[in-house]
Amino acid sequence: MEPSIDLTYIRQMAYMDDFLMIELLQNWEIDVNERIIFIEQAIHNNKAQYFFKMIHELKTSFLIIGSGHGLKYCEFLILNLSNGGTLTQLDILKLKEIYTEIVKNIAGQKLNLKLI
Repeated sequence: MEPSIDLTYIRQMAYMDDFLMIELLQNWEIDVNERIIFIEQAIHNNKAQYFFKMIHELKTSFLIIGSGHGLKYCEFLILNLSNGGTLTQLDILKLKEIYTEIVKNIAGQKLNLKLI
């Protein structure tokens, strides 16, 4: 499964400058990876009070990259948390899987720009 992404918003933020777009995509990759690591640490440290905020921030990151798959999974997690649920290691694995597929998709988009 390869989640699709829509880079329209990133392209607009970069003012149609492909080099700036590449930089924004690289920053997105670093930021989302760090967010997932932070969520995983919060699970291990029983910091459930931060889950909702962290997932909401991750949802915004998926919105920026145009990942419907990431958005839907974050919405599922937010609904689960709103109904008294919690996050588990399985949720982290799913987020990592989504992230990995998006990064592969981004790499393909970069090749299309012929800037890497």
